[in-house]
Order: sequence, then C-alpha cells, then structure tokens
Amino acid sequence: MTTERVRAALWGLLLWVSASSPLLAAQSAAIVTISGEDTLTQATHTSIPVLVSLTEASAAYPLTLTPRIEGAAVELVRGRLLRSDAKLIDATHLRFDVPVVARSQGTAILRVELMTYACDSDCQRVTAQASRALHVR
Repeated sequence: MTTERVRAALWGLLLWVSASSPLLAAQSAAIVTISGEDTLTQATHTSIPVLVSLTEASAAYPLTLTPRIEGAAVELVRGRLLRSDAKLIDATHLRFDVPVVARSQGTAILRVELMTYACDSDCQRVTAQASRALHVR
C-alpha cells in the first residue's frame, strides 16, 4: 500500500469516527429497565414498573413509551404512555406503571420501546428497548 492510500484510509476512518460519535452518544442517552414481579396471578389487574434513565441532554425533551405483549396470557390495558404519565423520580429518572391484566395461565413477553430526543448542537431521535417474560399462574 502506498503512503497516499494509507493517508486516505486514515482520513476516511477519522471522518467516520467523528461523524458517528454523536450517534453513539445519542444511543446511550436513554436506558429502559422493566422491574417488578415475573409471576402474576390469573385474573388480576396490576401494573408493571418500567424505569427510564435519561442523560442531561435528553431529560427535558418529549418521550413516548410504547409497550406491547406477545402471548395470550397477559393483556395490555394501555398502548402508549407519554412523559406526563410517568412519576418523576429525579431530574433524569422516570417511572412508568404499565397496566396489564393476567388473563390466563401461561407465559407472555412484555416488550417496551422508549422514543425520545438527545440534543446538543442538533437533535437526534433516540430509542431504547427492553423485554421481560411474565408468567401467569
């Protein structure tokens, strides 16, 4: 490889790293964790706590939490939650209570997707996902 090719490859790598670093920072702007019990009693209404951790760059921007259920054992009561539905823990932590009904014995998977924005000099859409198996007895 000639020196010019090596230089061109290094410049390309440098440009790629500098262009992707805001993307990497935006992807770590939100973390979603599903907590609470894994086992539910049949025919009960309950709420599954979902904890959201945000960075300072994304703490003040709109967000939506979209839960979905895979499986017939658990039914989702509400399909989309907004920031106003959350309980504020502190400036960068929120708690959502996702309402569900344990319909029948079996297993279902609760999946949640958080969508928000991270802004420094420009804003970028940020998503974070989490999932958890729920057992109904």
